Amino acid sequence: MKKHNLTDGSTALNAYHQERSKAAFEEVKEMQKHPFTFEEAKSQTVRIYEGMARSGRKRKEMKISDYKILISVLPFMEQAFEIKRGNWEDLISEEYLEKIFNLNDIINPNVKQKKDHRILISRFELFHDQPIEILLIKILMWGYPTRGRGRNIENVLKEPNFSEIKILLTNLKDKGDITIGDIKEVLKIGGLGLSTLTKFLYFMRLTVESYRALILDQRVISAINSNIFCDKGIEKFKKLRYENAVDNYIEYLSFSHEIADQLHLKPDQVEMFLFEYGQNLKGMVPMN
Repeated sequence: MKKHNLTDGSTALNAYHQERSKAAFEEVKEMQKHPFTFEEAKSQTVRIYEGMARSGRKRKEMKISDYKILISVLPFMEQAFEIKRGNWEDLISEEYLEKIFNLNDIINPNVKQKKDHRILISRFELFHDQPIEILLIKILMWGYPTRGRGRNIENVLKEPNFSEIKILLTNLKDKGDITIGDIKEVLKIGGLGLSTLTKFLYFMRLTVESYRALILDQRVISAINSNIFCDKGIEKFKKLRYENAVDNYIEYLSFSHEIADQLHLKPDQVEMFLFEYGQNLKGMVPMN
């Protein structure tokens, strides 16, 4: 597999965008000659699209695979979120908080109030073997740094839910390769949704029907069902919603692994790309 360093990636990306956006650059040059009001700018946009329609040109279709170089340099293992101790003190015992907010990991150990102590939790450290209680709590912190909305996190951590989750996940870990039926069984626990459960499965390094588990949350769902990308096979997710995501989880894993294999990258990088960029890209005006 050919490796790209950041310099190579930057050069290639610049060349790619210069080629694909030639027409757009010409329009920008023209715009710079004449200062526009907001209404004039809107009219210019309409004119561009009408001209494209008359000439038979379409807006650029985007594929996840178009962004291979970007995806290849995504530091997914270093993806980290800042966690404030005070946000969790009413949910987690002092014993666990002391282990998680270790003085060696505090961002600013000179802060006097414990509730103001902050740490960074990365994907890398969540893959380390550690007691399951600590692992699950740290995964929740990483996934929901400010505890998210509603009371789902509270419901997951309260008893007997938390103990039941630990037992079921431990059994699944011992089983090895699990099924969608296993996932549906765990999802019966109050407060536990697919977004949270797939985080647990991912960091516990489980496989689901032979595919390595990946995170599937609302942002990833929105990225692959939004018609932004046109990669082969993505059309099957047009009706994907969070409510039916568990029934489409294997297809999502299959699709993500196929894209990763095609690009000679890791499925984790594809998932992170969808999470970070999946809804923040727009095809540029194609070249003449």
